[in-house]
Amino acid sequence: MRSTPLYPLLADVERLPNLRAYAPLCREFLRYLQVSAAKTYEVEVIGRATGIRETLKIPSYNRYHPVYRDMVYAKLCQVRDADLPGPLHLLTLTVSGHKYTAFQAWEILKQGWNKISKLLRKYVPGLEYIWVYEAHRGRRGRRGRPGRNYGYPHLHVITWGEFPEDLPGRLQKQWAKYGYGSAARGLTVKDINLDDTKKAHYYIMKYITKDKGAALIEDAAELVFHTLAWRSSHRLWGASAGLQEVMARDDQHKYRLADPGARPRGSTAAFVLSLGRVDAAGSVALLTPTGTEMF
Repeated sequence: MRSTPLYPLLADVERLPNLRAYAPLCREFLRYLQVSAAKTYEVEVIGRATGIRETLKIPSYNRYHPVYRDMVYAKLCQVRDADLPGPLHLLTLTVSGHKYTAFQAWEILKQGWNKISKLLRKYVPGLEYIWVYEAHRGRRGRRGRPGRNYGYPHLHVITWGEFPEDLPGRLQKQWAKYGYGSAARGLTVKDINLDDTKKAHYYIMKYITKDKGAALIEDAAELVFHTLAWRSSHRLWGASAGLQEVMARDDQHKYRLADPGARPRGSTAAFVLSLGRVDAAGSVALLTPTGTEMF
């Protein structure tokens, strides 16, 4: 991902009163993207079939790289093919912009989802879900200025399972009781009426990685959103244990690390541990992490 075109968005962050305080962090984040785009790792591997030792040059992959987006799409295709039982629901969790800062909203949503998910598992047998954070654009004021929640995270949760009739109201009241947002708008539940439930993975993709080829960061709100996620080391999406198993890939990896104790640190290490297909030039064409997704 090129980071240079994102610098004009920094001026928008500096200009907006609600976001101005995050401008220095945004600058650090843009610098991180530039450094990551130019970084590579040399990794000693051994071919599983040949036993030959090789040195691969691995680019620094992170969640903004096209390869990562392809990997996520591949995982969600596994969900598509799993024929999970419905019905589908969409929960949206929002934090009050009057009481909390955008930075605080990240931790509050994480804590709030932990509480709400326990209630869901209690009342929805066989519950499966995928959750994903998204940047909040907020309502525009009279002069077209962004609203108070512009740049804040909010959480979408897509669930598979039968909801008791009174469960949505119960969840809304609990969210307000926690003090995170209002009962009317802090937590919402709606049915997802898809003619074919196999289309659910497309529905999820628009929240996780957008359309293929579209930029992940398109305005000041998304720049602040991704900056704070990076700064606080928050994951952007995750899934229930059952769906994690569904999404696990069973590829026969071509290489193994020659010296597992000397693997590189950081996000790339997780990908290197499960190298998939590698082209003739030694560049990784497909990476398939095992277990929980890593950034």
